[in-house]
Order: sequence, then structure tokens, then C-alpha cells
Amino acid sequence: MILELDCGNTRIKWRVLNLLDSSILFSGAVAGTKQLFEDLFAISGLQLRGCRLCSVRSSTETQALLDAVASVFAIKCLVAKSQVGLAGVVNGYCAPEKLGVDRWLAILAAYKITRG
Repeated sequence: MILELDCGNTRIKWRVLNLLDSSILFSGAVAGTKQLFEDLFAISGLQLRGCRLCSVRSSTETQALLDAVASVFAIKCLVAKSQVGLAGVVNGYCAPEKLGVDRWLAILAAYKITRG
């Protein structure tokens, strides 16, 4: 199972994916880390193998969540960040990190889906 976290300014949207086919097994949205862990602990048989995270929160808040996930579940999180370019997509911002990572991921997904 893979935990995916989308950390916005007011909510953390989460889902747990099946490792074999990426189907969504569980999902939710919470206000903070405490509620996130409560929701995850309520899942019977939860066996996380990894985590993917994107965040528009401050680096301090994001790091605190990364540390908590690593401590509680003994897994590492892959963190998505806006880049100059990836998989055929070029970021048009002069400072690529200024493009919100949520938008960057949406652009990458749209490019993949439409093949161009």
C-alpha cells in the first residue's frame, strides 16, 4: 500500500493505493496531522510500503509532516517539486519553483493523458 498526501493550505487530502494496480483503497481529507493519523490507524490491516507527497505548505510544516510519517510508519516519502522540465513538459516560469507543485503535477498528468 502506498500513502499519497496532497497538503494544501487548509486541508490534507490523502489516499491509500493498492501497490499492485494503483487502485484507491481508502481516501479522505483532514485538517491536520493528528486527524490524518487517526484516520489511518482506523484502517484495519494497513501496511504502508511508501509515501508520495506534494505540499504548498511552508517548508517547516511540510518537514514536520514528513518526519511524523517516517517516525510513525517507518517509511520514506517521495516529495514532488516543480522543476524546469520533466517528461516532455517545460515549466515556463523563470523561477520554476514558483509554479505551485499541485499545478505542476496537474500539467504533467494532463500531458500524459492527452499525449501532448
